[in-house]
Amino acid sequence: MSPTGVSPALAAADGPALTVDTTTGRHPISPYIYGMNFADEALAKELRLPVRR
Repeated sequence: MSPTGVSPALAAADGPALTVDTTTGRHPISPYIYGMNFADEALAKELRLPVRR
């Protein structure tokens, strides 16, 4: 039970129905979304980080 006294399973069932079709609109993830903040230069080179923030 949650603090409100409603079971999490029941609370989720109260929302709208949602379906996801994972077979449409597929494309590769851009390698430019991966990166690291304040990466050491040697580590960044070893990991071949595309972005250093």
